[in-house]
Amino acid sequence: MEPSNADPSTGRWRMFLAVEGVLLLVAVTATWAEFTVRPAEWLVLPLSVLWTWLVYTLPIAALYLLGRPPVMTLAPLIPSAQSRAFRRELKGRAALTDGEFYGRFYAGSGVPREVVARVRGSLEGFEWRADRLVPSDYLPWLDDDLDLADVLYRLGREFGVRFTKVDYPALDGTVDNLIRLIHARLGQAGHP
Repeated sequence: MEPSNADPSTGRWRMFLAVEGVLLLVAVTATWAEFTVRPAEWLVLPLSVLWTWLVYTLPIAALYLLGRPPVMTLAPLIPSAQSRAFRRELKGRAALTDGEFYGRFYAGSGVPREVVARVRGSLEGFEWRADRLVPSDYLPWLDDDLDLADVLYRLGREFGVRFTKVDYPALDGTVDNLIRLIHARLGQAGHP
C-alpha cells in the first residue's frame, strides 16, 4: 500500500519533523543559555522569532505524528487537487441530452422525466458543464466554494418548493440526491 501524503513516514514529512526537532533543540538550548549564562542581548530577538515559529508548527508536527494531519488548501483561490482532478474527468466525458441521461440512469425509477430535466437545467445555471454530470457526481468537487444551500435555493425557485435548514442533513451533495430530494418534495407538496 502506497503511503499517503499525510503519512509521517514519507520523505517530506520526515524532513519537516526533523527540522522541527532541530529547531526545538536550538530554542530550548538558547533559552537555557539566555537565562543561565546570559551570552548576548542580540539573541533575544532571534529567540523570540524562533519560539513564535515553534508555537505554530509544533502542534502541526504533533498532529502528523498522531495520524491526524491538518488539511490546508488555498481554495477557492486555487482549486483543490480533488476539484482539479474531477474537472479534468468531467471535461473528458461526453455530454448527455436530457433524454439520454434519463434513459441511462432513471428509466423505470419512478422519477418523472421532467423533474430530471429541470434539475439538470437548474444546475446549468452554475458555471459547470451540467450536461456531463452523472448521478453519482459529488457537486462540491466542481467548486470548492460551493454552498449546497445555494443549489437548494435555485432548485426551490425552479420547482416552487421551499427548503429550510431542517432539510440540509438530507443532502449528500450528489446529483442523484438532489433529483430524489426534489422528487420527494414534489410528492409531499402534491405536485404531479
